[in-house]
Amino acid sequence: MPTTQRPTVWLVNRNAGHDYSAARQYGELVPLSEGLSHPFATDRFLETIHERLAHFGQEDYLLLSGHLLLNAVVIGYLARRFGWLRLLVLHMKSRTYVERFLDFRHLFRTEEG
Repeated sequence: MPTTQRPTVWLVNRNAGHDYSAARQYGELVPLSEGLSHPFATDRFLETIHERLAHFGQEDYLLLSGHLLLNAVVIGYLARRFGWLRLLVLHMKSRTYVERFLDFRHLFRTEEG
């Protein structure tokens, strides 16, 4: 009988001062990067996390964390790879994570097909 593996929750950038425990209900927490990452060195950032992103599965979540530009780089990469993306976004008032599903596939279609 096949085993069902829990999804992974990929944190764009783990900050030691933030409590991510509420996201554990969605899967194992795995950071793509930790600590300070220079937001304007996006090429270097993508090179650094490229191998980890290769393990991002179709059932996994991306937890938005860290600098906005770094989040945008990862979203763009995964949107191009899959055409869609599962996100976890912190709802500040309740301190819970909210699931969001973004579907980009209709944006990649050509007029002919």
